[in-house]
Amino acid sequence: NITSSYVFSNTNHSIIFDCGTTDNTRKLLQYLWKSNISLESIEYFIPSHHHFDHFYGIFNLYPLVAEKNPNVKVLCTQAIADHLNDPLPHLERAKRTYGDFVGKIGHLPEQAFEIVKPGTKIDIPGLSGYILELIPTPGHEPDHQSPTVWSPEGEAIFCYIAEAAGIHYHPTKFITIPTSMPP
Repeated sequence: NITSSYVFSNTNHSIIFDCGTTDNTRKLLQYLWKSNISLESIEYFIPSHHHFDHFYGIFNLYPLVAEKNPNVKVLCTQAIADHLNDPLPHLERAKRTYGDFVGKIGHLPEQAFEIVKPGTKIDIPGLSGYILELIPTPGHEPDHQSPTVWSPEGEAIFCYIAEAAGIHYHPTKFITIPTSMPP
């Protein structure tokens, strides 16, 4: 019952890909507690894109985690950061479709973000030789990215596609294909 969230954790380092809505914060926190994943271990929150059902939970989660780990970052492109800190246009569209389910909005401080270019590769904390790549996958949204984990041998071992295989976005035409919900 958590919308759009995936937790990647190893020993003392964790990454949360998407974090659902603000309505899901409590459930995600319960999951972390039951799984013995401390808030201090969370290094990154990584949005697949800026939609409420994928990432508005950050408005509740970031302050809680930053209190325990002041170095936690929202790792994303500038486009996603801009949408997150100006969520009202998207939220109004979402409310017409989903009603009150969309939760709340907020604002993240500048220091919350680590802005990267599409396609950026970073070392994964606690996993020597493993790389996280933020692969641009526009389609559902122009800012959509699919975080992918690569082994030291260069093998893709995990890809969080979120809604990359969902509704198709086209900058000049209205085109839709049936949505494919996140894994």
